[in-house]
Parts: sequence; C-alpha cells; structure tokens
Amino acid sequence: MKKPDKNAKKGILLSVDVAFALLIFWVVAQAIHTDTAIDTILPPYVPEHADSPRCHYTGNLFSIKINSENEILLHGSLAEYADIKPTIIEFLTNYNRRPDYSENPRLAVVSIQNDNGTDFGAYLTVYNEIKAGYNAVWDAYAQQQFGKSMANLQQWQIDSVKAEFPLLLSESEPTNFGG
Repeated sequence: MKKPDKNAKKGILLSVDVAFALLIFWVVAQAIHTDTAIDTILPPYVPEHADSPRCHYTGNLFSIKINSENEILLHGSLAEYADIKPTIIEFLTNYNRRPDYSENPRLAVVSIQNDNGTDFGAYLTVYNEIKAGYNAVWDAYAQQQFGKSMANLQQWQIDSVKAEFPLLLSESEPTNFGG
C-alpha cells in the first residue's frame, strides 16, 4: 500500500490559501467606494493651437465669476448668492426682452469661472443655485406644456422640456482674480 505524498497535501493547502487570499481581495475591493463628483458633461478637448470660433454676440452668454473672497459677479455686477437663481430664470426666459440677456433659451449659455482661492463650498453653492434656476424653469415649462411637474413626466416629455431649455453650462479654468 502507498503512503500519501506529503507534497501533494502541501499543494492543496497552498491552493486553498491562494483562493482564500483572492476571495479576501475581491471582498475588500468591492467594499471600496469611489469618490463622487458633480454630474456634468465636459466639452471635448481642444488643443491650444487650434483655431477657436469667435463669438461676437454676447447676449446669449451669462457669466458668473467667483473671486478668492467668495464674492460673485453676475453678468458684471456684484451680487449675493440668493440673486443667482432668479437671475438665471430671467436670463433663460428672456425671449429677447432685454438686449443683454438671451434671445432664445436654446442658445443661452451660463459661464461659471472661479478663482484659484475660491472655497469649494462657495463654488458648489453657485453651481447649486444655477441648477435650481434651471430646475425652476424646467418645472414651470412642464406645468405650462403638460400640466405636470417634471417629476411626474414621462421620459419623452422630459426630453422635450430639456430640448426647449437645454442646460448649457461652460466651466472655465480657474484664474487669479484676487480678492
């Protein structure tokens, strides 16, 4: 009768150890949470030497700048955070009433630029106020067109509302405005 090979037993134990280590690694890797970010689609990369289109009419562009002291300029005027939402609503729904505001909501672009010293909380507050302005416009338009809030619309209706008022947000590289 043959004796069991000691090396065979060690090989099986080694295989079990490796399998257990892989299982532990997989469980740990699944438990690691990734950072979350603002859900925004960025424009495609354009090399610095590429010719950029020139825009002469600036009525469709609404600029928001945040300096290192977290002060904001709305379309060139010093303002408070609470002024952002109503101003965005007015800009988007202007329909060419004011010459310095958007002539058409489909062409309206909101540009946000911050200073390198801007607090992230201030940036997020501005971003949230912009989104709140868009949400208010979308909801009002949904009520007008479909008699329902955005939350109660079907997907094709949501797409229709967002086609009329697309979220066109330009986020520029941070600069050194100072404070």
